Amino acid sequence: MTDLFRVGATGFVWVVFTVFMFGLFSMASDTYDEFYFLLAMAITGALALFAFMLTSRIWRGRMASAPAQQASTPRKSAAKSSKAKRSQDDDRLERLMEGLDEDDLIELETLLQARAEDVPPR
Repeated sequence: MTDLFRVGATGFVWVVFTVFMFGLFSMASDTYDEFYFLLAMAITGALALFAFMLTSRIWRGRMASAPAQQASTPRKSAAKSSKAKRSQDDDRLERLMEGLDEDDLIELETLLQARAEDVPPR
């Protein structure tokens, strides 16, 4: 989702909330009954909570996709130094190895030994 789309979606959510709020309060004020006014306040509170949740959901997706977008866009500066790049690759490899269980490690070791010996794995 692009930021322009997010702004539009957020605006739409809050415009709909405002329309519902004015509609509820105009109906409640026409009745001159305290019960309907309190009911309109409760419904408005629930709608406001829902609008906040929707807005949060719209923009939370941006925070999750931001690293992926940054990784896919070309860097303006020169390429990272080889030391920093190696460190990043090592960190990624460590995270991958930590995620493997015992069976996966044995299978990986077998595959690497087979490749080293130029023997096709079973």
